[in-house]
Amino acid sequence: MSKGTWAAQYLDWQQRYAIGEENWRRLGEFADLIEHARLNVTALSGRDLWEKGILDSLSVLSVVGDWQRAVDIGSGGGFPGLVLAIARPRRRMDLVEARMRRAEFLEQCVSRLHLSEVRVFNERAERVLGIQGWGREQYDLVTVRAVGNFRMTAELGLPAARIGGLVVGLRGVRASQEAEAEGAWVSRLGGRIARVLAVRLPSLESVRHLVVLEKVSPTPPRWPRVRHLGE
Repeated sequence: MSKGTWAAQYLDWQQRYAIGEENWRRLGEFADLIEHARLNVTALSGRDLWEKGILDSLSVLSVVGDWQRAVDIGSGGGFPGLVLAIARPRRRMDLVEARMRRAEFLEQCVSRLHLSEVRVFNERAERVLGIQGWGREQYDLVTVRAVGNFRMTAELGLPAARIGGLVVGLRGVRASQEAEAEGAWVSRLGGRIARVLAVRLPSLESVRHLVVLEKVSPTPPRWPRVRHLGE
């Protein structure tokens, strides 16, 4: 099935998040770039690419309002950061990806899709967000998907957020239990658990979750720990 046909299956999502025709077309182009990439960017393809990749990423828009500056930590193949940048192209989005070949793929996508407000950084998040890092406590919105466990999501996400900013972790079926168990850890990092939202994707039986953390105080300088560099 062609990219355009797949995109046509999910027009209700386009309307739900008020994505213009040009930007919806670009999401189809992005899916096509992934499908034909020399690098095995993701195991997802076809319907799974749209639902588990693109729609899952777009669900972030259900828990955040407007933002001026966002960062996606561990962007991989562009989920959710690049998808959000396509959906909201006038908002600044920084993509932080440690693996060089994936960072190069993201650069190619940014160039091909003419995303002038997107920057790609081939860096470890720990270096970017350390006490002397340029990205520390700078962002209105921080997204983290498929980067370790819930504790690591909080430890990498909260140092990047400004006071009053949000961290959105895209998590699996146990997200509510994880959040309940780690409330004290989130507080230690300067955050609070603001919301856990279940997300149902069209063809999936399992439920995805968005865990929203609000930054309420500065993150102590010892976090994030550099030990993650070896994990």
